[in-house]
Amino acid sequence: NARTRAHIRQALVGFYDFLVDEGTRPDNPAMSLPRLRVTRGLPNPYPDGTIPLLLRGAGALGLVHKAVIYLLSFTGLRRDEVRTLRWDQYEDVRLVRIMTKWNKERTIPLNVECIAVLASLKARAGPAEYIFETSFRGGGRPISKSTFARIVKDVAQLVGVEKVHPHRFRHTFATTALEQQKDVRVVHEMLGHESLQSTQIYTLVRPVRLEEAFRNHHYDD
Repeated sequence: NARTRAHIRQALVGFYDFLVDEGTRPDNPAMSLPRLRVTRGLPNPYPDGTIPLLLRGAGALGLVHKAVIYLLSFTGLRRDEVRTLRWDQYEDVRLVRIMTKWNKERTIPLNVECIAVLASLKARAGPAEYIFETSFRGGGRPISKSTFARIVKDVAQLVGVEKVHPHRFRHTFATTALEQQKDVRVVHEMLGHESLQSTQIYTLVRPVRLEEAFRNHHYDD
């Protein structure tokens, strides 16, 4: 079926990303495979308490690990939006500028934790173009998808979190942001969705929250 074929494509892309990262191949031929439309399932946020655990673990593994986990946790950015961030997108220390898949620019405000960790990285970055830059063959390139995934996995293993994936941070951010902000348009702007309906799906993933909100619902006499 389409979902299985999409998973196979994703596995092939990941395999060739690894070969590119290791210098075995200069390109990723799997990227030319057609993308299949798959019915979108419900988002899969991390359980309560997981993100604070990952944040603490990232701090123990060094500045790069900390920056990756903090940006994923507090911005709602996609994996590749974080992975390929350039320093010129961070000219204002309070925000980063992101170009969406539809060639529209959006600005993402940074909280104090992200500002602090990026300032520390910037102090030692030197002439690097990318915030997360590889030193392979002289640098000048963002770290690979496999390296990025390994950074996230290292943090997860340290604190004992299973089934970790960079995109689950985006699901978790969107879900908690809607619960806290209660304004789907604000969250829609942060996530950079083309359609508001794509953001509204995050209102469906925590039925426990729905039960809590309406447990005491009543009508006045």
